Amino acid sequence: MELFLESGYVSLNKHGEELCGDRVEAIYHDDSMTLVLADGLGSGVKANILSTLTSKIICTMMAQGMPIEDCVQTIAGSLPVCTGL
Repeated sequence: MELFLESGYVSLNKHGEELCGDRVEAIYHDDSMTLVLADGLGSGVKANILSTLTSKIICTMMAQGMPIEDCVQTIAGSLPVCTGL
């Protein structure tokens, strides 16, 4: 039996912002797909950059077969923490 997945998403920018701080990334590997939703804290350019980095790094690591725990630990140890919202 063949299975099909259709997906899509819509991002809503905050009022006055040109960029969204949320990011959805999908990567296909072998016979599976990894789908990551990343929320950059805050809004605007900084949130967009952080959510993009997070989603890309996790997708790449998962595609290489790394356990999710290692991916999360890498992200938590390497990206900056937003201290003021």
